Amino acid sequence: MRVCVLGLGQVGLPTFQAMRRFHPETSGVDTNRRLVRKLAGAGWPVAVRAERPEAVEAWVLAVPMGPGLSALWQALSSIAPRRGALIAIESTIPPGTMEQVRQRFARRGLAAGRDVFLVHCPHRVPPDREADVLETPRVIGGVTPACLERGLELYAPFAGFLTAFADVRVVELATVVENSLRYLELAFAEDLKLYCDRVGVDFDDLRQAINAKGDGKVMGVDYGIDGEYLPKNVGFLAEATRSPLLKAAVTADEAYRESLYRRLAGFEAVLIRGPSGRPGSLATGHSRAVELARRLAAAGVMVGLDAPSLRPQDVRRLGLFGPDGWEYEAVVERGRVTVNGPSGADAKPGRPRAESAGKSTD
Repeated sequence: MRVCVLGLGQVGLPTFQAMRRFHPETSGVDTNRRLVRKLAGAGWPVAVRAERPEAVEAWVLAVPMGPGLSALWQALSSIAPRRGALIAIESTIPPGTMEQVRQRFARRGLAAGRDVFLVHCPHRVPPDREADVLETPRVIGGVTPACLERGLELYAPFAGFLTAFADVRVVELATVVENSLRYLELAFAEDLKLYCDRVGVDFDDLRQAINAKGDGKVMGVDYGIDGEYLPKNVGFLAEATRSPLLKAAVTADEAYRESLYRRLAGFEAVLIRGPSGRPGSLATGHSRAVELARRLAAAGVMVGLDAPSLRPQDVRRLGLFGPDGWEYEAVVERGRVTVNGPSGADAKPGRPRAESAGKSTD
């Protein structure tokens, strides 16, 4: 089957590479010219626009959604599918999106299940496990039974880990609900952490006590609920369900982040240590740690960032300092703030560290 994957980012690239193992005529398209040059230089059949689109039998969309699903609609508008082509959306989408896709093609004179075949098969692979794209359990749904049948032909290599559903809305909701559940767990942990701070209870000790039982688990906290997917997905579900529970979870996360900022804003120099996330997410606005660092820096605090996944030049590009060579009044790691005393008689926050600082006196 001749396949074209639109979008070669975090979702699209591993999908593209996996597709080629079973559909050798698979090609890839991305608007990022630098990425395309890099992949083409490595021998991958990619381009900034589809070659011979009239020959493509299946289009796989793995594009970011964009505000108001703008990127998805733009990608769909760029496709001129031949009659009988399959269009599979791998990106996570809000409930009701596939019906909107059906209507858009209907306005173009293409009936779902006859002229064009529409399916949704969300990626569902964690960002740090792209190699598992063939081994992660997947779900798939079609706008019509005929659409689902055609979708299964494309995704047959995943058959051992693929579950089909007649109602595509079930599939739309699956990943959104999965990520929203995790968001709720994290928001609960953040709210519990704030309570522990107010009453002087060690949050980590409390977690250890609860989790020791084995049948319950309280998540750890970080710098807020970050990443691109969890906040976006809880937003999708909150808009669809109007759930007060989801709204309260978003409010809890905002309160936790505001509390952490207010606690650190009183220091002259703060080191933010160990933020989680891929280098791209840390540098492109999906990191709550970087968001906190920039907000503190804007308030006049000298901020250091100790992120193993970022190079020193990346840290400087963010307008922040590295972890070494300076005295920091406070160090924050996964929500725990440690206040440092001076390491030398003349040590001052924000000044270069004395040569003897940090050395053992044994």
